[in-house]
Amino acid sequence: MNVAEFQLPTDWKISSVADAFDFTSKPRGLDLSKNGDEIPFFPMDQIPLGRIHVSQFTPKPLSRLGSGTYVENGDLMVAKITPSFENGKQAIVDIDTDFAYATTEVIPLRGRKGKSDTLFLIYCRRIMTKRLCLLSVTLLIISGQSNAGGFGLCSINAFMDWEPTGCTKPFPPSYYVYDADSYNAAVNEYNNYLHQVRGYVSCIETEAENDAKIVAQAIANELDEANQIAISDLQNARANLEAAKLLLN
Repeated sequence: MNVAEFQLPTDWKISSVADAFDFTSKPRGLDLSKNGDEIPFFPMDQIPLGRIHVSQFTPKPLSRLGSGTYVENGDLMVAKITPSFENGKQAIVDIDTDFAYATTEVIPLRGRKGKSDTLFLIYCRRIMTKRLCLLSVTLLIISGQSNAGGFGLCSINAFMDWEPTGCTKPFPPSYYVYDADSYNAAVNEYNNYLHQVRGYVSCIETEAENDAKIVAQAIANELDEANQIAISDLQNARANLEAAKLLLN
């Protein structure tokens, strides 16, 4: 389905994930020991597939915490590595304490009150993992998230699968030939199947072309923004150099 065909409610607004959701980071000065000598920890193998919430964790002594990603109760943890991200590894933290830690291979985020909803994002990724939502969420989180844990490692993952969803694949006919008439009927079935296959191929080619345009436009937008930032940085560096020159006079 082309994005242009989406019929959104009139009170909805289109926004990037980076602008509509809050990315969780550890509050400055937080006392990790306020809940005891151990802290709930979510390794990657405890972040589920196909479930909404996760409550099972591995208690970890604070003395052995080492590195990790700070998460809060109610956060959506989204895997950020291949192939866990593409496979839809994600879950909302549901524990008795107000915060925990998780593997460094996740991004914690949550819906912003009055603007977005955590469950909407999790269902979007579950239903459309291999389609538009995966592409857009990948690009938008990468472009907007900068302080919650190193998501910007790649742009579009080369291991991501693509599947057509708006086209119905025809089933091959089964022939039962026992005389000339039944053979002629089988020929007609084959010709009809040939017509259906041609229609199916045309449909998936159109769908793939539309999806490719969406991705290409997203990349072009990010490229333009990156160019503008680079030029701005260059201009600032030039201005700083000129300012330094004035100090010599």
